[in-house]
Amino acid sequence: MNSLGAVVGYTILGVGVDHATLWQNGTALDLGTLGGPSSFAESINTAGQVAGFSDINPYGTRRAFVWQNGVMTQLPSLSPNSDDDLAFAINSSGVIVGQSDNAANQDHAVRWQNGVVTDLGTLGGTTSVADGINDAGVIVGLSATANGQTHAFRWENGVMTDLGLLPGGVSNYANAINSAGQIVGYATTSAGPEHGFLWQNGVMTDLGTLGGAFSTARSINTQGRIAGFSLNASTVDHAVVWQVTP
Repeated sequence: MNSLGAVVGYTILGVGVDHATLWQNGTALDLGTLGGPSSFAESINTAGQVAGFSDINPYGTRRAFVWQNGVMTQLPSLSPNSDDDLAFAINSSGVIVGQSDNAANQDHAVRWQNGVVTDLGTLGGTTSVADGINDAGVIVGLSATANGQTHAFRWENGVMTDLGLLPGGVSNYANAINSAGQIVGYATTSAGPEHGFLWQNGVMTDLGTLGGAFSTARSINTQGRIAGFSLNASTVDHAVVWQVTP
C-alpha cells in the first residue's frame, strides 16, 4: 500500500491462475502477466509504479516486472538461464529489489535501477534475497553465511553488512527498512522460537510477543510504527503494532 491508499496484491481467477491486481478508488484493476498464467504484485510506490513477478510460460519460469501506466515491463536477469526472478519492493525513485539466479544457478539479492540489474552479493554463503528498500536506497534482506547460517543484512553503497543476532540466536531475516534507517524482521532467540526484532543504530532489540512463543515484524513506517503478528498465550495468531521512537 502506498501513501495515497493504492493497494496491490493478486486475485485468484481460477485453478493455477492468479493475476497481479491494483485496488484504487474502489476499483480493482487486473495488471495482466508477462505471458504465463499467473502474476503477483508485491509493492507500489507513490508514483503508482508496481513491482512484482510473473510467469513467462506455462512451466513456472518467473521474471520480475515493473508496471506503470498500464504497461508491464520485464526486468533483466542476472543470467539468461535464470529459473526465477522475484521483485519484492520498490522505492519512490523506482528502484526495485528482489532476487535473481546468477550464472552458477545461485539465488542472489539484486537491485534493478535504470534498467540495470546489480548482484548485491552475499555474506559469504551461496544465496541471498533483498526484501526491502528505503528512499535513500538502503537495502535489507537475508543471506547465507559461510558457515551456513541465515543472517539479516543491510546493503549500502556496495557494502553488505551483517546485522548480527539476538543473544543466543542463530538466524534472522530483515523484512523492511524506513526512512530513518530502522530495520525490522524476525530472529531466533536463545529459547529457540522466532521473535520480531528492531535494529537501529547498530543494536538489535527483541520486540517480544503477545504472550505466546512466536512473533514477527513485517513493516515499519516513518513514524516508527511496526506492524506484524504474534501468538498470544492461547497460541492464537493476532495482528500486532509496536511503537518505537525514530
